[in-house]
Amino acid sequence: MQLFFQIMAESTLHQELVICMANYVEENYSNTMIVTDLQEKPGDDTPPNIDGYRPDLFATLAANKADDYKAKENHKIIGEAKTSGDLKTKRSEMQISSFLSYLNKQKASSFILSVPYQSGDEAKSRLNFWCKEFNFLINDCIVFDQCDCWRLEDSSWHLS
Repeated sequence: MQLFFQIMAESTLHQELVICMANYVEENYSNTMIVTDLQEKPGDDTPPNIDGYRPDLFATLAANKADDYKAKENHKIIGEAKTSGDLKTKRSEMQISSFLSYLNKQKASSFILSVPYQSGDEAKSRLNFWCKEFNFLINDCIVFDQCDCWRLEDSSWHLS
C-alpha cells in the first residue's frame, strides 16, 4: 500500500511541476502555443515524440516584435519535469540528451528542466554537464525549481 501512495505522490508532484513550467512559459515568452502531456480529456493534443521520448511540454513561439529576441521565427521550447528521484536515472539522462540534441538543430530554441525546489542545484549541475559533454549550443537552457530560475550562462538564481 505504501508504494501506491508513493507513486500517487510522485505523480501529483510531477503534474505540479508541469503546470508550474507551463505557467512559466506563458509568463516569460510571448505568443506561445503550448502543449503539455497533461490531457484534461481524451483527444487533447500531446507533445510530439522526439527520438522515442515524449516531453512534458512542447511550445512554439511566433514573433510579434522585431526586437523580441525570445520570439524568433520557429522558436521551439521543450520542457521536462523531473522529480528528485527521477532526475538521477539513466533513462532521464538519455531522454534529456535526446531533447537537447533535437533543440540543438533548431534555429532558435529553449530547454526548461522543471524540478522540485530541493533538486534545483543538482538539476543545474546535471544540465550544465550535459550541455558541455555533448557540446549543445541551445539559445536558452533553464532550470526552474518552482520559485526560482537559473539560465545556463548565469552565475546565480533569479526569482521568477
